[in-house]
Amino acid sequence: MFLFRANHENELIFFTKEDVFSIDYMDEGKDRETLYTFKSPLDDIPKFGVFNHEQTCFVVTSAREVWFVNTKTKHEVDIGEREAVSDIQNISLSSKNDEFFVLANKRHNRLGYYLFQVDIADPDSVYKNA
Repeated sequence: MFLFRANHENELIFFTKEDVFSIDYMDEGKDRETLYTFKSPLDDIPKFGVFNHEQTCFVVTSAREVWFVNTKTKHEVDIGEREAVSDIQNISLSSKNDEFFVLANKRHNRLGYYLFQVDIADPDSVYKNA
């Protein structure tokens, strides 16, 4: 998956198991720029990645993991482990740009629909049911 990089007209952002990087798709000679390197690689290829408007924080998921990352402070929070969720179906940013909404299909290995919020200002706080 990819996103457009804010304030960089010709750059795309990509998520990998090891890092997040951008490339200038109009300049083949320009090297990729690493925007963030995970402290520990994800267990699988990322399925979703969503940034806040400033592109300083993001939530990224693989099949079994959900991580919140603040790229400025390099703070990582294993949301999937903390909330015991997996099979993420969607991530969305609130209209106020202050929290992410995460929709999972499993919680404590039980099938269902589980929607919770991650506060960008305090991602370590316990989730709130949306």
